[in-house]
Amino acid sequence: MNKFHKKNKKRCEGGFSFIEILIGIALLLVVSLGLYGAFQLCIQLVGQSKARITALSLASQQMEMIRNLPYNSVGTQGGIPTGSLLQSETIIRNDIEYELKTSVIYIDDPFDGTAPADTLAKDYKRVRTEVSWIGRLAPKEPVILITDIVPKGIETEAGGGTLSVSVFDASGIGVGQAEVHIVNNQV
Repeated sequence: MNKFHKKNKKRCEGGFSFIEILIGIALLLVVSLGLYGAFQLCIQLVGQSKARITALSLASQQMEMIRNLPYNSVGTQGGIPTGSLLQSETIIRNDIEYELKTSVIYIDDPFDGTAPADTLAKDYKRVRTEVSWIGRLAPKEPVILITDIVPKGIETEAGGGTLSVSVFDASGIGVGQAEVHIVNNQV
């Protein structure tokens, strides 16, 4: 062997230098932190998916319960149309507090004309359920389901109606953003 190969052989047998050890530790640290971050992200995504699936399940259960009610019972307590459903309720599942909001409104379908030409302007009811939750797993948008509930027979005036209010000033021009308070102590 020549002189050059003997020097290189001695250098290789000497072990790692301090710089090589530092570079190895730095690479190991970068890879470990990347894996830890990816693991945390996966755990967070699984938690968010679990919470969203639970919210969707709650909204679906509410919709199925509403679909099984008689048409005249579909409404909210203190709302128009009035009925047996709560407007808002809190449900705890998997240590997460969900807020379930339900709203029911009458729809005047343009198929048979609209008010005032349509004297029966409450053709069917539209139900909207919204499930939201707070915390670190909360989404930017809640889970929302909407369905239409149609009476079995023809539309009638029985069971309430729709109130339409138009506000005009002294010269007969419509007033935008008018504030109207209607009090009915029987509802």
